[in-house]
Amino acid sequence: DSVRVAGGRLVGLEIDVRDTPDLFPVLAVLGAAAEGTTVLKGGTNLRQKESDRIATTTAFLRAMGANVRPTEDGCQISGGVKLHGADVNTHGDHRILMAAALAGLVSTSGTTIEDDSSYKVSYPGFLRDMHQLGCRLEVRR
Repeated sequence: DSVRVAGGRLVGLEIDVRDTPDLFPVLAVLGAAAEGTTVLKGGTNLRQKESDRIATTTAFLRAMGANVRPTEDGCQISGGVKLHGADVNTHGDHRILMAAALAGLVSTSGTTIEDDSSYKVSYPGFLRDMHQLGCRLEVRR
């Protein structure tokens, strides 16, 4: 059994993240790339994670040029805007680091993430795997 994934035109939609709050940052990145409006809701507990994930996600997406508005339990994104590079502060949150890295991949000029290790909490091989996928990564000390 498998799932085959192919590129296509992304369109905005409404997603309740109540049962999948850890996907919120990545779904927000996809929403920024999608045409139309994406609404992420049901994530009231996102404000009590390693960081306030609603605030940190909307902040880095705004810094990258996305039209995103935080809500009490998620965010609303007017997508279809090409993201540009930015300096991203993850506030030590591994999920923010990984989502910002993905946003950097689709940005016009890459991005700098001011955190080189929080990903190890949940995905120790993240940088290695991203490099093997062909991503250009540089860790600066």
